[in-house]
Amino acid sequence: MGRFTEKQLTIITIVVAVLITGLFAALIVKDAGTIREERAKIDTIRQQIDSADAEIGRTDSRETEVVVLREIVKRDAAILPDETEINEFVNVLGEFEKASGVVVTQVHGLTKSAQAKGKEAIQKIPMKIRLQGSTEQFLKFMNLLENHDRFVSISGFAVTKGDERDEKGCIRHEINLELETYSYNPKGGPVARVEIQNYERRVEELAVQQRISQSKPAFIEKYQLKGALNRRDPLSDPRVPESSGDPTLNPEERFRKERGLVDQLVLDLQLLRLDVQAEAKFRAEHDIIKIPAAAKAVDEKMAEIELSVTNVLQNQLVTIAELKGEFMDRVVKPFEDLKAARSAAARDVIVQARQVEEWYVKMKERFDAAAYREVTLAYEGFCRLVDKRELAPDAVPIEQQMKTLARQAEVIGKFEREPLTIQGVIIDPARKSYAIINGQILSEGEEVGSDGKIRIDRIRNDQIQFVYQGVPIVKYLRK
Repeated sequence: MGRFTEKQLTIITIVVAVLITGLFAALIVKDAGTIREERAKIDTIRQQIDSADAEIGRTDSRETEVVVLREIVKRDAAILPDETEINEFVNVLGEFEKASGVVVTQVHGLTKSAQAKGKEAIQKIPMKIRLQGSTEQFLKFMNLLENHDRFVSISGFAVTKGDERDEKGCIRHEINLELETYSYNPKGGPVARVEIQNYERRVEELAVQQRISQSKPAFIEKYQLKGALNRRDPLSDPRVPESSGDPTLNPEERFRKERGLVDQLVLDLQLLRLDVQAEAKFRAEHDIIKIPAAAKAVDEKMAEIELSVTNVLQNQLVTIAELKGEFMDRVVKPFEDLKAARSAAARDVIVQARQVEEWYVKMKERFDAAAYREVTLAYEGFCRLVDKRELAPDAVPIEQQMKTLARQAEVIGKFEREPLTIQGVIIDPARKSYAIINGQILSEGEEVGSDGKIRIDRIRNDQIQFVYQGVPIVKYLRK
């Protein structure tokens, strides 16, 4: 093979140089693309990190929101029966059966399968009841169910007219009643429950308690069943004559008995009217101590007279025409008017800020005098006063202060009942200070009390500040 000429070598050198340059250029372009891709990935990761940091920053507020919502659900779920109450609901039905006069013949739905725990947080529990009774007895039985302290809803009923009367002359019907209630499982639901550190302490924080108090609690709206007011059973035949009184008594004895019954109810109504007037006087004077007792006495007497009037009407205890007219004119109608007037007086008047301020000042005086029980009683009296009444807009903030003061008084009252004996303090400014309570040496931040939830906040020479259920409480030391 011959040797390359100089010209050929030059050409070969140029070609090789071009190829090498092209190869390096291709590698550079490829590396530049890779660098851009990696930088884009880095930017994405940084954005994810920033987003994660922001989420971490919101953790505390979200945990607070969860604590508030959990406590609200826990409070509101108190109207639902727990497993023990569901198992003992038959006993409750027995009490209502006795109080109303119906006869319960069958109960379905309180079996283990109906109570089986599921994954749902709220589980529906249906029930069916078959019973016998008059219309008034059935209405009273439903009234007791719907006024029960635990939520029970009547979803439907069917009445089969009866033909036979009981010993009191009332027609007894066959009734099928459908009920439903709900049970709450705090660990149920589609999402697993997340544990929050220092949950019990966070519940006691004042901000959390305020958020909870701002939420209107769930409650069972109750009502008072009115008597039949001398009306017939709507399912009875109006052509069938009613009872003509006690057949064992002669006309003269029956008149004396019914006369005495009417006179006694007239007297009871007159005494009730005096009590209602006294209650109105205490309300006008804003006597926060006497109002609760007066209102309770009036409620009890009204309930007694309501029961007596209903008993007379249902069992036809007044059968003489003359006395029946007097009974309606002097007892039934005045009693209904008195109830309506009392209800209207409590409902139609707007409570002004001046009135609320007077109550608050009196509550504050009792609070400063350490009469904590009187403070809570005063607030209960105020709640009775404003029940179903409207507060003036400038009275609402004062009412919130009253509510806060009443809660503080309740908490301090519980604290005062705790068996805490403070035997001394050990003050060390350079290190920790200690308090000797019930024979234990405790430092700031530790907790005492029967439930272990009273936190020692500060220890000083002459006082110890505790925090109980979010309320700061100072105990001064004896010198």
